[in-house]
Amino acid sequence: MHNNYERRTVLLCERINGEEEVPNNVQAIVLVDGTDYPDVLAHVSVRARNLKVMFVVVFDEAKQKELLSLNGKHIFLTTENHSV
Repeated sequence: MHNNYERRTVLLCERINGEEEVPNNVQAIVLVDGTDYPDVLAHVSVRARNLKVMFVVVFDEAKQKELLSLNGKHIFLTTENHSV
């Protein structure tokens, strides 16, 4: 995560340890491995929140595979509110 991007970018990450910085022009960080994710108080989580960068963890295995297949493509993300 030490890269800077010229264009608005969504990062699809397989691993995050929590100490990373959010690169310039990153609009969203999507962690596609729901088995190991940083705490909401981890450095990267706090930085993303302060920079108003969406940071999500994908737990659904089918969605993980779908997102990984989009690597290098232009995508548009939306969110859904699921009440529990």
